[in-house]
Amino acid sequence: MRAGRFLDTSEAEQTTLCELLARYRDEVVQPKGRAQEVSRLNRWIREHPLRDRSLARLRPMDFAAWRDERLREVKPGTVCRELAIIRRAIRHGMNEWGMNLNLNPLDRVSRPTVDDARERRLYDGEEDFLLAACRRVSQPGRHGGRGGQVHRPRSPYLLAFLLIALDTGMRRGEILALRWSNLDRKRRVITLPAEITKTRTGRSVPLSPRVMAELDRLPRSIDGRIIPMEARAASRAIERVIQRARHNYEQACRRQGIKPDPAYLRGLRLHDLRHEAVSRLFEAGLNPMQVASISGHKDLRMLARYTHLDAADLGRQLWGKAGDVS
Repeated sequence: MRAGRFLDTSEAEQTTLCELLARYRDEVVQPKGRAQEVSRLNRWIREHPLRDRSLARLRPMDFAAWRDERLREVKPGTVCRELAIIRRAIRHGMNEWGMNLNLNPLDRVSRPTVDDARERRLYDGEEDFLLAACRRVSQPGRHGGRGGQVHRPRSPYLLAFLLIALDTGMRRGEILALRWSNLDRKRRVITLPAEITKTRTGRSVPLSPRVMAELDRLPRSIDGRIIPMEARAASRAIERVIQRARHNYEQACRRQGIKPDPAYLRGLRLHDLRHEAVSRLFEAGLNPMQVASISGHKDLRMLARYTHLDAADLGRQLWGKAGDVS
């Protein structure tokens, strides 16, 4: 019964969690191109401990127990995302497919506390090392002689990827989904269609002169994408760029006879470039609404998490040179 009315739960009784997740994957997630979500759903369809339980028999305590078990294996942020996917799938089944339940069991499962805010900004000179590492890389090879090195150019797309990330704050998936047809060269603006953004809201993003110059140098790919790389390959490539940049930094320190800073070009992640970009937009004087229109944040509270402004710069903006202490 719900609100004094009989609730037909026969569909929910006959449908297992596995069957719901498979249908949700095929009809809702795959058409939107969410590869990472599809991968998670595939794994749960094969392995989730509640996969064979009918929807009508799922209880909040079942998912609470699964949450606690997952927290022993992965970070709280991952568990929150996983709970959200299953909750959306059940809600979609209730709203769209007649799988009536008195309540969505995930609505009564508390989410683990997530404290994943990062304050990693680029140190002075780190950007130069990163950009240089994108252009060339030394690799062992027979043409360099025994133990020698061969200088091979990296992917021609890596530098463009890095510059777009640093100057626009676009997410990895958004950058990799950009197409040449989205680019307005005359206005120096690129349009992100709603279907390629995380928030499913389209936006237009201005491009810096150095991004435009790099785009002009790129070869055209047959599939029409500006950066024709897959997500995991791009992430691994950027990780190698960071490692190469650190190696080059250490070599430069040895040549100058100084001790390398152990934190320099360490602990840096691809997503930190988005933090850096958003912070730079604020430091350039843009207001929160202007920054959100570029970065794609819908919640200004989330925007604050990505923004770690340099206190010294803020002091100089407020008081000019009078704020400097000699």
